[in-house]
Parts: sequence; C-alpha cells; structure tokens
Amino acid sequence: MGWDTDLLPLSWVASPDITDVIQEIVNHASWQSGNTLCILLIAHTGASQQCVFYSHKRGASQAAKLHIEFLSPPPSVATNPADGVDHEQATLHGTLTDDGGETCEVRFQYGKTVGYGTDTDWQEDKQSEATFEQLITGLDPDQTYHFRAQAKNSVGTSSGSDAEFTTSILPPAYGAMKKAQITHPALKTVRIIQHGQQVAKFDELSNPDESYIESGLTIHIPTPSTVEVTTLADQVYEFTIPEK
Repeated sequence: MGWDTDLLPLSWVASPDITDVIQEIVNHASWQSGNTLCILLIAHTGASQQCVFYSHKRGASQAAKLHIEFLSPPPSVATNPADGVDHEQATLHGTLTDDGGETCEVRFQYGKTVGYGTDTDWQEDKQSEATFEQLITGLDPDQTYHFRAQAKNSVGTSSGSDAEFTTSILPPAYGAMKKAQITHPALKTVRIIQHGQQVAKFDELSNPDESYIESGLTIHIPTPSTVEVTTLADQVYEFTIPEK
C-alpha cells in the first residue's frame, strides 16, 4: 500500500487506512486468534530527508501506534410464514437470527407488491433467536400480500426475504344476502361464474333439501331440477348451466 505524505521534523504522521489489508490477513484460512501480526514500513525519502520508525524496544512512547476499531455487524433477520389469515387480517412472523452484538428493534413491511408500502411499528429490545409477530388488519379479501421482516441496530437495518399470503374471499354476511333461483329440466351440474372466472362448481345435484357451501356461496336444492344460490347482496354473479 502506498503512503505519500509530507514529512515534518519530529512529527507523527498517520498512515492511510489499512483496514482492508488487515481484514484480508485475518480472513485467511490459516489465521488463528493469538497470531502475531507484523506490519513492515519502508521509507523512500529524498537526499535531505530521513524517516525513522521506532520499535517498542526504543520505548512505548515512541513506538508506532496501530489503531483498531471494532464495529458491530448489522443484524440478520428471517421472514417466517404468516398464519391466522382470513378475509381481512393475518399474523406475520419473524425471527431475529443475529442481533450483531446489541439489542435490536424489529418490524414488518407489507403490501400488495414487493414495494410493500406499509410499515408496522418497531418492536424494541429483541436479541438473537427472538421470535416476533404482528397482527395486521384492514386487508382486502381475495388478495395476495407480500411481506418481510426487518431488524435494525446502531450499525444499520437488515431485511428478511420476501414472503406472501392470500386472503380469503369475503364470507356471507347476515342481513346482506340475496337469493337467485335456477331451474333446469335436467339439472345435475352448476358452475357459478363471476366476471369470467369460475368461483364454484357443484356436481350431481340430485338430493332435495341438500345444501352445499363453497367459495362463500350457499347452495340449496329444493328439488332435483332447481337450485337456489345465496350470495352477497353487493356481488353480481352469472349463473351458467351446461347443456346435457
């Protein structure tokens, strides 16, 4: 490493930062704790200058000084699967895998894309291997959400990997129902289509007074040729009966 500096008589001169050099040495596979580290300084001076390096044997006050500053690493955190997912809420989970040597704060980010957009409040005083969770509410039904765990200490903030969950469809609500009745001379199969997508399919509708519940819909069969479909009042469904 080069060291180009102006020398002043009887003055201390600081070398360039040699952190990377030292780190390369201690990262070597043969390095062990307690090894001796020798730093060799070679001076190239002009004819009228002389540069002297003092060893410790000349006296500690005149010995070259090596300044080492140890910094804590940033924390590491893992994003764990969500649970308790329904149409409007979910519980997010994470693990602080390494606190970097000091207590950390943790939180979650979530949203409908990997850009997230919503941050939960920081939870304080977490240490390595601590698990944490956060209930989030006010979600939209039948939506995929992305989320990740985060941790921070005095060094910086780290993020876990992206994970996702999908909320369920909105369940039928009391007092907000409507009925639709379909009659067909040879009714055996009903497919319920919403905005071009099949949301439910019922086969072999042959037993009167039998009820089915699927995809948030309640299907009742008063006769073998009639089906009554109970849906949410604010939803529009197209009922398709295949020809036999």
